[in-house]
Amino acid sequence: MANRRMFSKSIVRTDRFLDMPQSVQNLYFHLGLEADDDGFITPRMIMRSLGSTEDDIRMLVAKNFVIPFETGVIVITDWKENNYIQKDRYIATKYDKEFSLLDCEKNVYKLDTQVRLELGKDRLGKSNNSLSKNKTIKYTDKDKELVELLHNTIISRYPHLSGKFNLEKDCEEMNKLHRLDKWSYEQIEYITRWSQQDDFWKQNILSVSKLRKQFDKLVIKSKGETKSKQWVV
Repeated sequence: MANRRMFSKSIVRTDRFLDMPQSVQNLYFHLGLEADDDGFITPRMIMRSLGSTEDDIRMLVAKNFVIPFETGVIVITDWKENNYIQKDRYIATKYDKEFSLLDCEKNVYKLDTQVRLELGKDRLGKSNNSLSKNKTIKYTDKDKELVELLHNTIISRYPHLSGKFNLEKDCEEMNKLHRLDKWSYEQIEYITRWSQQDDFWKQNILSVSKLRKQFDKLVIKSKGETKSKQWVV
């Protein structure tokens, strides 16, 4: 296995990376240092040595910096963007099964379109230390309530958008914002209302997918106006 590891500035100097807590960034760097020549690693030993929490690895998954497998193995999504290893030094990964589930497009690993692995709340807490596969959850009544809140607020300003939304798809996206991105419903409701009152963001947040994509930025933007709301951090 190669002794040198690299990290591309196009990955680790982005807002998406730098907005994460330092503990999460630190875990990413150490996983990159210890991964094999194809970017695969079992993260438990690294996490224990660093004192990393379950939330740290969950955030890396939610932000798509790593991809989990039900065997407990993860792969670093942008491994090939970060590292180029000469053929005479390259040693193929031993995780053949996991490797076979991936596609690689423009140096970015992606799960094969037939693979459906999602990280549930308890996936990293299993006794067998595996990132176990969780049942697919579409959405809850609370997700639907928040989607309708956003839809109705948008339609009140832009009536021509009435009937243009895909309710089921938006409810599933709202569920991902809560379940995968780890934001509470209280936080989501607050930021949804705040975004629709801000002069700039109410013109730009016109869908649930855009709300989810920009959620971290919305939280940061709103922090100065919500000092009494300590949960919005």
